[in-house]
Amino acid sequence: MTSTEQLTVTARMIGVRIRRLRGERGWTLRHLAERSGVDSSTISRLENGRRQTATASVVDRLAAALGCAPADLLGSADPVPPPSPGDGRDLLTSLIATSLDENGGHADAGTVAAAVRQVRRLRTRCRYREVLRAAAEAMPLAHAGFGSSSSAAVQLVMLCFDAAMAARATGDTAIAWIAAQRAQDAAERSGETYLVLGAAFARAHVALAYRANARVLHIVGAAEVSPRDAREAALTGMLRLVAAQSSARLPGGAERRDRELQAAHLLLPAAAGAPDPFALHFTEANIWLWRLGISLEEGDIPAAEQAARRIRSNRLPLTRRTSYYVDLARLAALAGDDLTARAWLARAEQQAPQYLAGNRGAQALLRRLA
Repeated sequence: MTSTEQLTVTARMIGVRIRRLRGERGWTLRHLAERSGVDSSTISRLENGRRQTATASVVDRLAAALGCAPADLLGSADPVPPPSPGDGRDLLTSLIATSLDENGGHADAGTVAAAVRQVRRLRTRCRYREVLRAAAEAMPLAHAGFGSSSSAAVQLVMLCFDAAMAARATGDTAIAWIAAQRAQDAAERSGETYLVLGAAFARAHVALAYRANARVLHIVGAAEVSPRDAREAALTGMLRLVAAQSSARLPGGAERRDRELQAAHLLLPAAAGAPDPFALHFTEANIWLWRLGISLEEGDIPAAEQAARRIRSNRLPLTRRTSYYVDLARLAALAGDDLTARAWLARAEQQAPQYLAGNRGAQALLRRLA
């Protein structure tokens, strides 16, 4: 990689960070220019990727104006503010203060449904810290209605599921486990198989983050059913994928890994047209994305390249598309192409900064590339 190429990628990543930090503060270009003494046209070209270099003086002045360190803009530190302690703490407090056995209050069904929909919208947009805050507020309402109707049970399971997934994404894995367990308890009381499968995925996905691989396989095995409809087939397929990744991490697990991946592929026809109540997107593209991640963990570049070629990013939702960009960065770094790795990380950060901030693999790679 030439020094010019290095500067080009660095300037592009700086621009992404400047635009986001400026937006978080609600500042116009002109306001940042006045505070920093850097011409607004220079800032604009950096933010839009049209300027290929950024001098140390420009970086220093912009960092001072934005109230961060130059390293934050250069990428040697995380430019996304870490989750506020209150984000996860409020959710934990809400989970502790509520119980499936102590609902008895009153909550308007429409209000609860609207709150749960908002939490889902935030999660699918990778706005995880906002999910934690919104879920903390909605949790008492959803518990108050639990037991009054089947739809109330659905709302509580969905809320706890989204809270678990968001807490996992921000690194609050202990809170994620508690929320996932609450989803499981509510799902089992509801008697709805698809809710039990979705909650099992949440628990398995959190256990995967802990690398508790034997526990993951136990959760998947306990939830195993013969799918009766497309929705159950899709959720069973997602459980097969998380089992495949856990199997790959265990000594001698390659055979089961391949068996689980094959089982997931075979479930695709049965899952065709299925509703997606948990926004997990069981599709062929997503299966190949899981294959890509597994191959990267194993350091198998040819298998990872094969999986990457099978994926069309326009068929992936934002959460999975950002994961795809991070995996492409990991693949490029594994192949020794740091320039391309930086470019993919910059693209991921531009699309979903909170996802990148909570992704341990991406953060480790950013530190190595800095």
